[in-house]
Parts: sequence; C-alpha cells; structure tokens
Amino acid sequence: TSSQCEMLWLDPAPIEEDIHLAYRKYYTHQASEVAKIPPGRAAWRGYRALAFGTARFPATLREKMMGLSFFLLPNRKVAVEYPIRQLHDMPSGVALEIGCGSGGLLQDVVAMGWKGIGIDFDASAIDAARNKGLDVRVGDLASQAFADNSFDAVLMNHVIEHLPDPVGTLKGIMRILRPGGR
Repeated sequence: TSSQCEMLWLDPAPIEEDIHLAYRKYYTHQASEVAKIPPGRAAWRGYRALAFGTARFPATLREKMMGLSFFLLPNRKVAVEYPIRQLHDMPSGVALEIGCGSGGLLQDVVAMGWKGIGIDFDASAIDAARNKGLDVRVGDLASQAFADNSFDAVLMNHVIEHLPDPVGTLKGIMRILRPGGR
C-alpha cells in the first residue's frame, strides 16, 4: 500500500462563479436525460420489485419478468439499485440530493416514498427538475441555510469531486443530518 495521497484534482481549478458553465450540456442536467434513462426502464421497476419487495416497488408481472435479466447482469445492478442501496432499509423521511441535475435520481427517491429536496448550481437543470414537479433549489449547500438536523438522508452521486470546498460541504452535511441519518 502507498502512504502517499493519490487524490486528483483539476489544475487550474474552475472559478467557482463559472463552474455551472461546464455542465450546461452534462447529461444529468438535460431535461430528457436521454443518456441516463435506458430503454428498459420497465425492467428496472421489475428488478427493484423482485430484489427489494413489491410493497415499496410495485411492478407488473411483465416488468418483473423483464427485471429477471438484471440477475444475469451484475455489472448493471449497481445503476439500478442506486439510490435504493442506501435507502431501502430506512423508513421514508426527508432526503436531500446535492447536485440533483435535472432530477432523475430525485424522482426515484420520491417514488420510494421520501420527501425529496434537491439542490444544484445549474439554473437550467433546476428548471428541468421543477418541470417534473420536484422541490429543487439553485445554489450550493452553504447558500440554502437548512436548519440543523433537518434531513434523514443526504445523497451525492458523482458530486464531491466537483466541489470547490468538499470538506466544508461534508461538515455542512453533518450539521443538517439528523442523528442516525445517512
């Protein structure tokens, strides 16, 4: 094992005020999220019902039959199980997604019975998420002024490496996370 830090970063780092410009065409910030949503979305529903139970993930028999394919494709299961992997054994509560883009993951969280709130620095992505009926806000965590202990779960998917102050964000998450939260 190496005792040296192997962390990578952009050099030069983007200017914080301009970072939103880098994500205008990013797939998670598009209204359609074509790159994220596979044609087999029904198979996703079926797999989730089979793996985590139909009480929380209802699916038709056809969707369940289609979902069986994911048991043969373990490399694809990770994408299908996120965010369920983190939240399936928790009672529904209030979840915050930092870096929600246009809301694809947040939609899944809400479909699981959670009250979902999202934040992102890209105003056009937030507009797309609002068009899906989601509770989303523009900005970073520090600009939101959430009360202490206000969330049962905080999700970040491919976000921390984009933050100008990851340690500050993690401290902010600890402040807003309820005791026992994830």
